[in-house]
Amino acid sequence: MIFKIKAFILDRLVAVLVSHSDFMESRWFLKAMKIFPEIISSTYDDSIAKDRSSYQDVIEVGLLQIQEKPGRILDLCTGTGVATLIANQVFPNTPIVSIDQSEGMLKMARSKIERLGFSNIEFKLGNVRRLPESDGSYDLVISSNAPIYLSEIKRVLAPAGKCLITFSFGGHSFCKIKDEVSKYLNKFGLSLVDFDVVGQGVFIISERIRPCS
Repeated sequence: MIFKIKAFILDRLVAVLVSHSDFMESRWFLKAMKIFPEIISSTYDDSIAKDRSSYQDVIEVGLLQIQEKPGRILDLCTGTGVATLIANQVFPNTPIVSIDQSEGMLKMARSKIERLGFSNIEFKLGNVRRLPESDGSYDLVISSNAPIYLSEIKRVLAPAGKCLITFSFGGHSFCKIKDEVSKYLNKFGLSLVDFDVVGQGVFIISERIRPCS
């Protein structure tokens, strides 16, 4: 019974993410996204470590589907840099810029990079709704368990650049609306390239559509 209730809630949540993305511009949502990451920043890594299969694995599997090594990577809502470090393992020494609006999260992320000694990774304070990056400047954009603003993702992607979106939940719910996901990506100039369930999660890979010559 509990499983059915959880599945029902996830189905509704996923449907909202795809068909009513304007709620991510609502005042209450933006306020929550400003406050909540600061609250959980000190315990975030511990919670992920307890649930690696549903968070980190889906990111790694998704990244491994990217056949061509990207020249530059942008990690959105990086938090404590979990996806950034996985991307650095899959694509060693590739320049990575990682953005988050939480000072607490970035403090944790920067301490990891300093300890590990990576010089190809830069963490920036910024908002994914208005990215402080130039048009067409990245070959791969990553977003994991975060609000998605596809107009900005498309803007910073290079022609034929890839975007990897992952969620650690709702994988089978996303499968039910795969066609809707594809159409939603198309609205923002992106085409669906790959899509699969990993554990309880899902990865979605899209590509910036090249303009007709």
